[in-house]
Amino acid sequence: MYLSLEEIAKVLNPVIRGWIQYYGRFYRIELIRKLYRYLDDRIAAWLRQKYKRLRGRRLQSWRVLARIRSGHRDLFAHWRRVSEVACG
Repeated sequence: MYLSLEEIAKVLNPVIRGWIQYYGRFYRIELIRKLYRYLDDRIAAWLRQKYKRLRGRRLQSWRVLARIRSGHRDLFAHWRRVSEVACG
């Protein structure tokens, strides 16, 4: 019924990379603040739907997402970009 996170990333990454290339040229700060936050919010919502123990627990889903992100920096294109910006 639900796709895995890797399958979702495979489908979304070309679209995310396109947004980053197009909007990142002129709206870099807004891209990081708004789009990346929106994408992470949608991924956290997916986690809440997929895992029963996270239903109704927004903060807990964000913590799980942070653990996933720290272990798989290259899973989503915008996670790679944030780590590149943070490193230099």
